[in-house]
Amino acid sequence: MRNILTLALLMVATGTWAQTMNLNFETWNSSGQPSPFNWEEPAEWTSTNAQTEWTSAGIRKSPKAYQGSYSMQLLSVNINSGWYSMACLGKPKAGSDPNKPELDLITGGKPISYKPEKLTGHYLLNAHVAARGKAVVILKKFNPTTGSRDTIGYGQTFLPPTEHFSSFEVDIDYRSTEQPDSVIIAFYSDDPGNPHAPPAWIHDGLLIDNLNLEQPNSISAQVPAQEELKVYPNPSTGNFKIKFPGLIEEHPYRLMNYLNSVQFVGKLQGDQLELDLEPGRYLLEIEVEGNLHYTPIFIIP
Repeated sequence: MRNILTLALLMVATGTWAQTMNLNFETWNSSGQPSPFNWEEPAEWTSTNAQTEWTSAGIRKSPKAYQGSYSMQLLSVNINSGWYSMACLGKPKAGSDPNKPELDLITGGKPISYKPEKLTGHYLLNAHVAARGKAVVILKKFNPTTGSRDTIGYGQTFLPPTEHFSSFEVDIDYRSTEQPDSVIIAFYSDDPGNPHAPPAWIHDGLLIDNLNLEQPNSISAQVPAQEELKVYPNPSTGNFKIKFPGLIEEHPYRLMNYLNSVQFVGKLQGDQLELDLEPGRYLLEIEVEGNLHYTPIFIIP
């Protein structure tokens, strides 16, 4: 049954819409090539598949997921007596050594407008595989003096074997008090300093799912309490209310489903919006004074 969604909106601190990072790996892009080179990689991410396709695609879409329909699968490949596969958020360049398929992480990343405290997520790595996965997070900021991006935060962790989906955290160590403008997240199928040959049989390898860049508890001190985003109830059979007092002018908006497909485009008049929606998960993006602001996921059961 279709539902009417009523939204009461109010301006929130500028933020990057995290869903465009595809942190749950529900959206995938095809290489567009004929078989056997018709591999896929997660939307918003870049993998080493293009560099290893002549032997195998190490990054794959797996139906074994912690949450949702898919997770990202990383398998080592039969190159150089066994080589790790990589996936990096954004569009990083390939490494400079053609004999070592890898990504130049520092050239990747996506925009961010807050200072995350840690990266959390869930993973699975077959217990009888000798390899251990690796996760890396880098926070960058553009330096107008040098014309390059400085690293202001960094974190990494190794992921030991586990037979079931387990949680992990990557704490971020900040070297500067400045606010980052981009974030790089990367995963390796194995320890890049000691890669192992992949098994002869195909198995799960390393599965990654349900990522989240967590903000510190002190974030409320940076944003006045009355401007905090509040969504309730969630889920709901009909009415969602999102409070942000003060939206009284005309503001462009886009409403997208969970796969980033645009469902509605228009202009918000005041603080009320009614949309006829099918059951599913949605996000609303509004533009205020040239800046994009976003809401968390709404659920219509």
